[in-house]
Amino acid sequence: MRPSRFAVLTLLLLVTAACASSSPGSRTAGRRDTRVLSAEEIRGASASNMYDVIRSHRPEWLIKRGQTSINMEGDIVVYVDNVALGGPEALRSIDVQSVQSARFLNASEAQMRYGVGHMHGAIVVVTRTS
Repeated sequence: MRPSRFAVLTLLLLVTAACASSSPGSRTAGRRDTRVLSAEEIRGASASNMYDVIRSHRPEWLIKRGQTSINMEGDIVVYVDNVALGGPEALRSIDVQSVQSARFLNASEAQMRYGVGHMHGAIVVVTRTS
């Protein structure tokens, strides 16, 4: 006995509706945002400065990438409370106890927020005092 086309289409429609109704939060609940370091992650690291925290938790933030990376022109720019501090080595001067969060901005995000000169992106550090 062959199932009717109507029954097959109805079943297909029900399956599709069930899949579409799942909440987006349930799919991403287990994932962490690799572009953000939270205060908990920073405090949990056994490091005294932000360079060591980033090197151990998000080493990809310290790698130059982009069109000019082969020429090694420019650098990743570090901002502390929206003030430019310098390149990645400047992270060594930031005490982890004063940091609330850190975020990596890719080149286009950094240039949109801070202007030209961010071809390798930016690391934005927010302190507790800001």
